[in-house]
Amino acid sequence: MNKGKILFLLITIVAMIFLLAVVFWYKEYEKKSRNLSDYVPDSALAYTEINLANNGLNDYLDKNKKAKDYLERFILENELAVNIWRGDVEIDKMGLVILPGKDGQLEKVWLIHGRDNVRQLEATELVDYFYAVLDNQTAALTKSRKAFQEINSFKPFKGMGRLNFQKDNFLINGFIKSDLWASKWQEIADLILANKQFELKRNEDVIWQMAVVAGGIEFSVKLPIKLELKNNLSQPDNQMVFLDNTLEIQQIELSIIIDILKESLGNETNIDWNLFEQYVNEKYNINLNELYTFFKQPVSVILKPKRLLLSINELFIFENYDWVIISQGKQEEKLNMVINNFESLIQNYLAFKYPQMKTKVLPDGSAGMELVADVEKFNWQDKSDDNFLKKSISYQDGELAYAFMKDRFIFGNSLGLIELVIKAGQKKEESNTNPYEVRFDTAIIDNDFLNLGKILWLDSEIKSDGVVIRGRLENGSN
Repeated sequence: MNKGKILFLLITIVAMIFLLAVVFWYKEYEKKSRNLSDYVPDSALAYTEINLANNGLNDYLDKNKKAKDYLERFILENELAVNIWRGDVEIDKMGLVILPGKDGQLEKVWLIHGRDNVRQLEATELVDYFYAVLDNQTAALTKSRKAFQEINSFKPFKGMGRLNFQKDNFLINGFIKSDLWASKWQEIADLILANKQFELKRNEDVIWQMAVVAGGIEFSVKLPIKLELKNNLSQPDNQMVFLDNTLEIQQIELSIIIDILKESLGNETNIDWNLFEQYVNEKYNINLNELYTFFKQPVSVILKPKRLLLSINELFIFENYDWVIISQGKQEEKLNMVINNFESLIQNYLAFKYPQMKTKVLPDGSAGMELVADVEKFNWQDKSDDNFLKKSISYQDGELAYAFMKDRFIFGNSLGLIELVIKAGQKKEESNTNPYEVRFDTAIIDNDFLNLGKILWLDSEIKSDGVVIRGRLENGSN
């Protein structure tokens, strides 16, 4: 063999070795750089990823034993083996995958990303678990044979994950498929969005992220909902009134309150609201549309539960609360007339909602009984003091009341709560401005996550492709 052929052969062999090395290196690099979410099958209904290597998370957990216990309880109650969670292998990321099971059941799989080689976990004694190493740093663990087979046979490729989890500032990320959340959203929306147009994008996921910022938990949730408000709400002039054990919504349409009154009247008396409007207009010359304009939009609402709320669902049941509505009343020459019309409206509303049985003499002289709307049964009582105009009206299930505090008109179903609002407004009137729309005192509800902080702040942004909810859970009072 001549020298040229030998040189060509050597070059070919070296090139092949180099090519094989590059291919091997690329595959190993691809495995190491792969996100946990790349291993999540398309059939997954939900996914939560926890970045245990996040310094912000570790600092927060070191200072908040309650939060640390909550995280461990969440992980173990969702079927991660105790001897893996508390074992010697350092876990820097973990992901909980929810897969559909038989007969509507949900199957759980944990994806575990180790700081070093996770093959050390193979030496861990596991009872009633299926375990597989997916790559040198990633393993899967589940109690479900079906879920194990699905995860183990799934072939990911780089970049296929639904979410980008490369942002180090987020310690927990996840998605919920519309199959899980759409029906629940529909139920809630029917309660609080009766007069709005909304559309669920059922083929899109709810995306959420969470981080520790300045000692509090901040999060954002993107809901794939197309929502159209009846009116374009301006930013409210009202300052927040900070009360313990309350939920305050700073920016809400007055029409929502009217919708609640309409529904209540219709459900309990079978009386059409339009007929009611026509009646008060003809009898008292009250035009409800003109009365609505007395209140600046939007209004604030403060809700104070009558008892400890035991579930998230109970948050959305209006009957669980004492409530007040706070509006910046317009200064008008016709203020007294507007107030008189307002009082007449409430009296007639109660008369229609709680009709009285009265004797009626028939044309033949006989007597019969009939239900009538008796306005005289409902009278306003003056509760004013030296500083504020206050009135209340009683009915069989409770009371309604209103008051004026400077240019604020306050109306609600509890004179006691109105007086608390006035007292709090006097004390902190100059400092209670806040960029958030909702202030939520978590003491009103029995919920392990919400009870990690004292105050939950919420804000929302309506976009063309969905609604983004942002929040902050903190221990401060303001």
